[in-house]
Amino acid sequence: SLALLGVDDPAADLRDGVDLRHLMIDPSAPGRPAYSESLVPLLNFGWSELRSLRADGWKYISAPRPELYDLAEDPAETHNEVESQPRRGAEMLATLEAMVLGDDVEAVAAGQQAVDPETVERLRSLGYVGGGGVVPDLRHVDPKDKIAVYEAFNDAIDAVVELEQEGRWAEAEQELIGADNVAPNHFFVRFHLGKVALARGQVESAIEILKGALELNPSYSLSFIELAKAYEAAGQVERAADLLREAMRSYPDVFTFPLQLGGLMERQERNDEALAAYRVARRLLPGSSRLLSRMAFLYLGAGEPEVALGLLETAASSTPEDPLVWGNLGTVLAGLGRFAEAEESFRRGLELAPEQARLHFNLGLVLLRQDRPQEAAEALRRTLELDPGFEDARALLDRISAG
Repeated sequence: SLALLGVDDPAADLRDGVDLRHLMIDPSAPGRPAYSESLVPLLNFGWSELRSLRADGWKYISAPRPELYDLAEDPAETHNEVESQPRRGAEMLATLEAMVLGDDVEAVAAGQQAVDPETVERLRSLGYVGGGGVVPDLRHVDPKDKIAVYEAFNDAIDAVVELEQEGRWAEAEQELIGADNVAPNHFFVRFHLGKVALARGQVESAIEILKGALELNPSYSLSFIELAKAYEAAGQVERAADLLREAMRSYPDVFTFPLQLGGLMERQERNDEALAAYRVARRLLPGSSRLLSRMAFLYLGAGEPEVALGLLETAASSTPEDPLVWGNLGTVLAGLGRFAEAEESFRRGLELAPEQARLHFNLGLVLLRQDRPQEAAEALRRTLELDPGFEDARALLDRISAG
């Protein structure tokens, strides 16, 4: 950017990046080779991965049926030149293979080879925690031949997710049966069938289906979590806890598992174990405001309000845009008798979420504790406007009105 402004940068050679101004002046000038890949066909279906290389105005796609395009003459990539330009194709394939030398995609898929942190994070955002999906070995299949299957499968799963969100479980199950016909015995279909069974109260069936989903892909974190929920629903709390601990041992850098274990222990009122799990989760994701809030209230219940306060102050500092954090901080401050600071916290929360009845009610409480009954009454009236059934607010407002 400094070069574009005509500013001399004496440290240019020390910076990451390459000066590509010549391409702005002459788009036809040779640029740097560009590599891209997609492992989705392999990881999800067992089909061949796709890799491509763009260089010197040409694009080569490595696949069971390779492709080669002259981008200058054929920007829409309609005419495959792989047979008419065998030498160029071979050269680009050799360049591409040199770029990925040592990148054993089968090892990545099996969780045996490390991948870069950015890739790991993208996979985790989709629910994957490692490699390891047990998919059929169909690497001879070119994904281009399976576009219709891929689109039908994705359309079915999108429909399933929407139906699940609406609580239409029977319809979701029917959609999943259709998806199973498109991609038989796919771990994602098994996972959702287990989720549907659990939601419909078919707990034992859900357990068996979800165990099967984990066998098909032991790297899909949501299968661990849903199976733990099923065990808990069946009253098998220790099995649920053991499963989550096993997941933590297998994938020690995944935040979700200790978070879920902490929640499970908290629901069992085993608060020391819940805090121990939450502390592990905090080491993995220190700035999670919701996690810090949950820890804070456990410490509050354990008679350590100052520790709780410190956690919530950290949460408010790391995520000041979260109204729940400000509400929780205000609650702890009020419990410590620091009503003016509690008022400030509740008002910060209301700036972010003015329709939250609970925040207006809590504000009314701390205003009353500061001998400001008229302002408290105003806050309580606003609480009842937002939630007419808020009986505690009505009772307190009646007390203020009665003097």
